[in-house]
Amino acid sequence: MQNLVLNDTCLTEFPPIPAGKTFYKINIRENKITAIPQLNCHVLKIDARKNLITIIPDDWPQMLEVLDLGYNYLHETAFLDINLSPLKELWLNNNLLFNFPIRLPDSLEFLAIDNNQILQIPADLLPRNLETLYASFCGLKYLPPLNNFNKIKRLDLGDNNLTKITDLPPNLEELYLNHNQLTEFPTLPPKVHHVDISKNKLVTFPSFIQPSLTVINASFNQITEVNTTLARNSVICSINLSYNWITKEPIIDQFEPRRFVLNLNQNFLGDEFEWNQVIVARRFQTKMWIKFCRIIARTQRIKHELLEVAMHPNRLGNF
Repeated sequence: MQNLVLNDTCLTEFPPIPAGKTFYKINIRENKITAIPQLNCHVLKIDARKNLITIIPDDWPQMLEVLDLGYNYLHETAFLDINLSPLKELWLNNNLLFNFPIRLPDSLEFLAIDNNQILQIPADLLPRNLETLYASFCGLKYLPPLNNFNKIKRLDLGDNNLTKITDLPPNLEELYLNHNQLTEFPTLPPKVHHVDISKNKLVTFPSFIQPSLTVINASFNQITEVNTTLARNSVICSINLSYNWITKEPIIDQFEPRRFVLNLNQNFLGDEFEWNQVIVARRFQTKMWIKFCRIIARTQRIKHELLEVAMHPNRLGNF
């Protein structure tokens, strides 16, 4: 199968395509096309990103699996009578959607609706076989229970107005909740390994970290202390707690010693943990670590003082 590549060629109309023609991919991205007509060809992928599209057909080629309509001017009314089966991947990001599109096929595994004005996602409109959902920058205020969606593995809900998260998909692996209004750390399904909950309003850190987690980003919150326990057989490798309000050394209990990255930049930890100190590969609750932190802090102060003297010799008497 051949490709039809007409991207960035200043087209204002969809190119004529002979009926029955077979393509692997039609690429018309970055043009000035306003409408996609009825297509009577066979094609696996269509890339129509970054056009001026407001009109799309109701019926699409039967073998179509990937459709990219991102960065256009589509309203949800374009999807009232649409037939997209057996589509697997649909990009609708950066359009003019004010409601979640209806009649999306259950065959859909990937859906991107980020950067629209969709304030809520009705659970009954979500495709049953969905594995990945991008819904950031939508203004979402509420997320319906998703505990019946067993196939969702990646959920991006960053940069919304969510205040509470409950009933997440049971097989979820990656969760992005950055830049919302959350005040509590959500209860995580057992397979989640990556969580980004930065730039929220968290005041507490979870008291227990489950075995599956490898990365936690809880930076830019209002957390004041950390007293948590790592699960047995935990595989945690990175915890980012920078830009919080932590005032004393975190306590993290472990069943067995392990090394991982803990970022405590820009907190309120005093001389032993300088504000600009990234704490790397530390082993908790050991005297050697405390000594190491003190040495690093003193070294940084001396370096800063020498730099001040070099730049302002007249201040030498102040040191």
